[in-house]
Amino acid sequence: FDEVMAGVDLDQMAVMLYTSGTTGRPKGVPLTHRNVAVNGRDWLVINGPLVEENGVDVLWLPMSHIFGFGEACLGNTLGFTSYLSDPYQVLNVLPEVRPTIFMSVPRYFEKIAAIASEGKTDAERRERLHAITGGRLSFCLSGGAGLKREIKEFFWDNGLLITEGYGLTEASPTITLNRPDAFRFDTVGMPLPSLEVKLGDDGEIMARGESIFGGYHKDPEASALVLTEDGWLKTGDLGRWTDDGFLQIIGRKKEILVTAAGKNISPVNIEQEFLDDPVFGQVVVFGDGERYLVAGVWLEPIAVRAVFGNDAATTQVEAHIAGKMTAVNDRLARYEQIKSWKVMSSPLTVENGFLTPTLKVKRNKVYEAFADEFRALYG
Repeated sequence: FDEVMAGVDLDQMAVMLYTSGTTGRPKGVPLTHRNVAVNGRDWLVINGPLVEENGVDVLWLPMSHIFGFGEACLGNTLGFTSYLSDPYQVLNVLPEVRPTIFMSVPRYFEKIAAIASEGKTDAERRERLHAITGGRLSFCLSGGAGLKREIKEFFWDNGLLITEGYGLTEASPTITLNRPDAFRFDTVGMPLPSLEVKLGDDGEIMARGESIFGGYHKDPEASALVLTEDGWLKTGDLGRWTDDGFLQIIGRKKEILVTAAGKNISPVNIEQEFLDDPVFGQVVVFGDGERYLVAGVWLEPIAVRAVFGNDAATTQVEAHIAGKMTAVNDRLARYEQIKSWKVMSSPLTVENGFLTPTLKVKRNKVYEAFADEFRALYG
């Protein structure tokens, strides 16, 4: 064993993971021992003191994804007792396992908050939150996509800090993190100690350091598009700095819609406005090159039954959706408002290829498959 370990070089590949494929075919990302270890060390320096000894977590994130792989590695390093769960059974498992640690993409934090928020008083809401999660949570981490500020504030008001960061597979994965002694709910935190982070001329977030990968597997053309000659990773995400040094994500370069009037719009920012309502499973905004924006709506059947009962009338549900659309539009600039929408019948799932393993929408696939429905919304 000692001989084998002595023969391992820090700069040889440790693991091959693949990008989630939201904007094209997944690409192989070879990460070295150094990449993973440097990023893990930074994470432990920042979050290690928060994690109780003898931690218990529910590990449902896909092991093929950097977030799930990272959670497993942290569990091995810190000695978690990890319960493995099917992604679709997570909320059923939480009250049974009663974890002290929960790491998730935003969707489950949103669902937990939506259910707990149905309590009439502060005490009832806290009681419902404890019942759903098992009542022992002390450390929560959200990643994979942006979590709405209202959700983080709800957990904080009920005694739980959701730590949120930002990163991608190519960065092994974390670039920024909020910290227990320095956090802002309208940001994704500050850069990790070992990384340099800057914004390009167009606002693109760029990072450089020992945890940044060296290029895609057998794809030099794609590598040249994201890595500069002096080692900066171009993330494809757009950001801005706050006056006190925190990073905010304002959109994704490849997902910016440009309307016929020339307005640049981030559809993700609009779609996230619906995630605090459990009735909405997914909302996908459409309108590149069009006069105005429209949206496809996918409902969450369990939530619809819970809110309206088993004999819910279509008119009830549509009135609820229309009310939410009006409320969201009131918060948006005129050119960002959704003028028309339709409830889609075909579901979006991981299995049918419309969602990534971390439940992010594969936008281009949805646009292509539902093109006729979207176009019909323009009359």
